Formats: sequence, C-alpha cells, structure tokens
Amino acid sequence: MLRAPRLAAALAAAALCLAPAAPVRAQDLDLDALERTFEAVARDATPRTVLVKAIVDAQRMGAGSGAIISPDGFILTCTHVIEVGKTIEVVLSDGTTHQAKVLGRNVRQDYALLKVEAKGLPFFRLGDSTKVAQGDWVMALGHPGGPYPDVKPAFAAGRVRALERKLPVGFMQKYYNRAIMTDCPIYAGDSGGPLVNLAGELIGINGAIVMINEMAFAVPLEQILADLERLKAGETIEGEQAGPEAFRDMQSIVSPEDYQKMMSRAFKNLPKLFGGGESPFGGEGPDLSKLFGEGSPFGELFGGGQGGEGPDLQKMMEQLFGGGERPERPRRGQRPDARPQPAPRAAGGAVLGARAAEGQPGLHGVLVDDVAPEGPAARGGVRKGDVIVSVGGQPTKDMDALRRVLGARAPGDRVEVVVDRAEAVDGVFVQRRHTLTVALGGR
Repeated sequence: MLRAPRLAAALAAAALCLAPAAPVRAQDLDLDALERTFEAVARDATPRTVLVKAIVDAQRMGAGSGAIISPDGFILTCTHVIEVGKTIEVVLSDGTTHQAKVLGRNVRQDYALLKVEAKGLPFFRLGDSTKVAQGDWVMALGHPGGPYPDVKPAFAAGRVRALERKLPVGFMQKYYNRAIMTDCPIYAGDSGGPLVNLAGELIGINGAIVMINEMAFAVPLEQILADLERLKAGETIEGEQAGPEAFRDMQSIVSPEDYQKMMSRAFKNLPKLFGGGESPFGGEGPDLSKLFGEGSPFGELFGGGQGGEGPDLQKMMEQLFGGGERPERPRRGQRPDARPQPAPRAAGGAVLGARAAEGQPGLHGVLVDDVAPEGPAARGGVRKGDVIVSVGGQPTKDMDALRRVLGARAPGDRVEVVVDRAEAVDGVFVQRRHTLTVALGGR
C-alpha cells in the first residue's frame, strides 16, 4: 500500500511491479505520465475519502471508509462497516468530525448510504462502471485499521483483473454478485472506500479481499446507483443470496493450492473459533488429502479431490449452507426403504426440519435443519441452524416439547420464539439469543 504523502517516490516502481500480462493500452506506455496521473488522482480523491467510525460503546469501535458523492453530505460505504455501530461518525481528511445518519442499505450485496449535515463538501464525480474493462488501471483509497495521525487515507494502484465476479464472504452473510476484481492491495479498514479510474471518477466501493492471493473486490457503482433512491428513502434491501453458481465462480478465483492454505489456516484457528485449547491438527493445520481425499472422513460428504487437491468447494458449501440436495439417511432402527416421519410444522404451515440439539456442546433446545423459504417461520426470521429455546414462553428442550407447545396453539396466533444463533463477529463464532415474533399458519 502507498500512502499519499510518499506517493511520488514509489509510483514508478509500483507501476512496474503491478504491470500484469493484460491488454496493453496507450496510457501504459508512458510511465512518467502514469505517475503524474496517479499523483493528480491522489490529490483529488483524498479530501473526498472519509473515515467511518462505527461506535459500539466507550471501549469498542470499528473503523472503515467512505466516499462522498454529493456536496450536501451523502456518503457511500459498506454495510458491514456500519451495522455493528450504535452511533456513526465520519471524519474528513481535514480532521473535521460529523455525526452520520444511516439511511438505506443492501444487506447481502454490502453497500450503504450515510448522510451528514454539511454543505460545500468535495465529492467524487460519478463514473460509468459499465465501461470498465479488464486491464484498466484503477486506484483504491481507504483508512486501514483506523485514522493515521495526518487523517489522510492510504492510496494504492493496480489493475482490473476481472469483471462480474461472484464472491460469498463473511460466512455467507455477504455476497458480491457483480464484483470488480482488482489487484489493488487493500486491508481491513479500507472497506467502503472508493475505487476510482484514471479520470478520478468513482466507479466502485471496495469491500473484500481474498487474503490468500491478495485479490480485492469492489461493488460496481452502477449496481449501487440502481438502488440509490431506495437507499435515500431509508429502505433496507435484503439482496441476493449466494447460490451454487457463486461457489463455481469462486473456484476459478481460488486455486486448489490456495484451498489447502485457506483450509489449513481455518483448522489451525479452530480453538479461536470454538473456544477450545490447542489445535488437534498441529501448528500448520491438517493435511487436506487425509481429511477430504478418497476414503477420508469427509471425502464422501464433501467430494474430496484427487491427489490431495482438497475438497470440492462448491459441493462443500452446498452441503454446509444448504445450497444443494442432501440424500436422506435412514435413522437408527429405521429400514432404508422406510418413509421418514413428517417434519413438525413449526409456526404452522411452514415445514420446519428440526431435531433435538441435546448432546451437542452448548446447545439446549431444538436445532432447525431447514426452513421453507416462503413460510411463516422464514418470514418471522427463523433461520436454518437456529436452536429454538422456547415458544410462547414455554421451554422447548426437545422435539416432544416443541410439538406440545405448537399443538396448543391455533392457526393465526402470533407467538414469541426465542432462538440461539451462531454468528461470526470479527472472525470468531459467538452464540447470540434472538427473540422473534412468528405468525402461525394453517396445519
């Protein structure tokens, strides 16, 4: 990453290092001209880039970035930057701080609109992201890890590597479904910062990076502009959920060798994720060929690769997160050809695949295996993976208890459903309790 104040001394070397095997354009032939262009864009874009503080309380704060798009204080950022904060502050490059109001957001595609009460602010000219081409030079700005003493954003240059890429991130909570992929080095805290072209025009909002190969992903501006009026009106847009095609596309971004590194890192960090002691896999993580190869414990379930290439990521994610079909396995004592018992109708009319969570550490209730997408349970906020703790104030420690509670209710009743839900916070799984209101459907 290149800080703007030290830009000139490093740009010529950066330009040479970043030059890939991509289409060569006229602007690439004159490195001196390219360096001058970078310097001009850095000067122009710096005051238009802001630090976004998501303040939880006096001890906790998250930091991200934003791009000013109007003189009266409309600012684009990423949803994941602001959704953890109880209050939001925006810091300009001159050190001025403003309280910000969160207007609208797209939850899954990860963009949001803020508003500060100010006038005469410097703002980005809006470019046309539909005209961005593979090989184009682009620049990214942002505040990695929070503000520098000079309150100036970092600045990085790189090339567009691909367009319309699909990337599910954050344990499926976010999904970049039309991303601009670049090799601009961005870091935690740069999320929500501007991606600009050589004319200094805003063409996207930076949001994610695959750390293993340092590819960065930005939401294209045209996707955001299509929702801009809804965002200004304060609407929360759920957005598109990632499906199997997202994992097929992700496999073209992450090589089998990178799978090995990513999965090894994940297994190495299992104690951190689940609160255990030393990793059972040693300091460098497991040998994936032993875990996912033919004849391995997970090979049948996740489609282990050949020759130690690791799991089929698409099949693995489909199985883990419900994107694909799973074969019915006979229950203990049940003949293979026996019909499975009907799933309980939780929240009436919505078939809710569930099973007792007893015997699983930390889970006391009924574990939700599946939820009908358009049913009352889904509309009430029940998700696959939730553990139902109580319904209508009555504990549901097992399936029998859940059936009794639901059987005593009439269709149309609105009941309070308490669930425990595993959520990722800063890369660590935590269990949170949610109270939902669900309208029972017909039986």
